[in-house]
Amino acid sequence: MRVLHIHKGVGHAGGGAGISMQRLHRTLLRLGVDSKILVLQDEGAGPDVSRLPRIETLSLERRLRSITSRLGLNDVHRLGSFQLGRHTFFQNADLVHFHGMHSGTFSYLALPGVSSARPCLLSLHDTWAFTGHCAHSYDCERWKTGCGDCPSPEEPPAIVRDGTRLEWRMKSRAFLKSGIRLISKSTWTTRMARVSALRHLPLTEIPYGVDTGVYRPRGRARSRELLGLPQDRFVLLVSARDLGDRRHGLDLLVRALQGLAPDLSARCILLVMGRQGVELVHGAGLPVRDLGYLADGHLKAIAYSAADLYLFPTRADVFGLSSIESQACGTPVVSFRVGGVPDHVRPGETGFLAEPGDVFGFRDGIALLLQNEAARLRMSGTCRSSVLQDYDLSLEATRHADLYESILSRATTAADTRPQLVPPYPGDDPAGLPRAGERSDGRSKGRQQVAPTAEAD
Repeated sequence: MRVLHIHKGVGHAGGGAGISMQRLHRTLLRLGVDSKILVLQDEGAGPDVSRLPRIETLSLERRLRSITSRLGLNDVHRLGSFQLGRHTFFQNADLVHFHGMHSGTFSYLALPGVSSARPCLLSLHDTWAFTGHCAHSYDCERWKTGCGDCPSPEEPPAIVRDGTRLEWRMKSRAFLKSGIRLISKSTWTTRMARVSALRHLPLTEIPYGVDTGVYRPRGRARSRELLGLPQDRFVLLVSARDLGDRRHGLDLLVRALQGLAPDLSARCILLVMGRQGVELVHGAGLPVRDLGYLADGHLKAIAYSAADLYLFPTRADVFGLSSIESQACGTPVVSFRVGGVPDHVRPGETGFLAEPGDVFGFRDGIALLLQNEAARLRMSGTCRSSVLQDYDLSLEATRHADLYESILSRATTAADTRPQLVPPYPGDDPAGLPRAGERSDGRSKGRQQVAPTAEAD
């Protein structure tokens, strides 16, 4: 089985979706699945990663973008998307798994042609597929009826002119014509999909997973010693790749921390992990320790383990990957009841949930858990066991592999019509190519079986 993943970047270069894709890719390889990746830029990413096709002649894509952007249309300038079929990674793939198309990655207008050649899937790492331009719609529900009169043109991916109604129609038509299968990352995203223009497309729900061998409790005292943190203070951790992004809610967190009782506030220290965080939390009234942006999972696990609570003040999130990273390290979470967060932050079990935007409720959640050590310790164990049971990375990868197999098993193409690999194909020995009539599946027959994924067609 050969799978091709497509996104704007690998790992941290592709944001949270890029991190999730890279983790999935590596775990699929360990399961015996032949996995490749196409991205906008592939410098130093290894032989399994290559660059998406582009049309550089006469700067056609750049010139077309200057026109389409003035019409309020994003991504359709990527003419190279129509040449995907020429790339050997695509020619050798059994199916194509998109992890994102927006932000200049791939033209959705090419999707019907791509899906006619290979089965296609799209992971809903955000809600862009449903909307006229934005990746997160917050309280706006215009995406249900066709967008237009956009209240947030500046919301990423931003537009300079309101073409949301036209883009909503074009995108919906391309998606429906392609028959692409959607992969939802939370029950909230599943509910959105079922009332969107894409409600007739097949959908499978597969939540994120984390490597529980990397994200594991490291010992609170030892972790604080390594980070130079005091042992006699409450440590509150907040993190995000870009803490200056309004969606991450750092302004809400500052207001919540300002409301803590003076005696409790005097016993706390704020640990910040991410870019632009220190400048934004100075008004919180707590001592701040800045770790900067950490890409290494082991270092992040030490930070999670050092904290008493992980603060996740998001305004909108499909799931909340950092939340289950924290829980895997045994640290409870305080967050808002938004998006897919309630799937894994369960009040009284793995943390506390305030109502959306309720800074006083968020403040009260922090105080409640800090003042109840027995509850925190109980939640710590529940956090770890919950992730092991439902959000382990191997479970996520196996669910994807099972989904891929079920799609390919329903394909009408006979096995003996499958073409030989098209050289060059990094990692394949030409002498070992399958002969006509042979079909090879590299997955181990001894792979651990899990319960079937929740699926709704």
